[in-house]
Amino acid sequence: MKDTKADAVRQVLTEAGEHERFFDYSDVERLAWMIGRAYELGRSAALMTGKRNHSQRRNSCLPKAQTSR
Repeated sequence: MKDTKADAVRQVLTEAGEHERFFDYSDVERLAWMIGRAYELGRSAALMTGKRNHSQRRNSCLPKAQTSR
């Protein structure tokens, strides 16, 4: 695994751990959030390599209210 991919995985896992209600959601909702966040990180990295300067923003794909259980 390249360093950039490993860094992206670390960042997604760190953000997941820091999210206040991340573990209140179902496995599917957590997985969807992590995949969505990884996609956003990859997209922003690709844009930055393309000489475009876009700031990274946090994307919360988790719903505002609990939807399962």
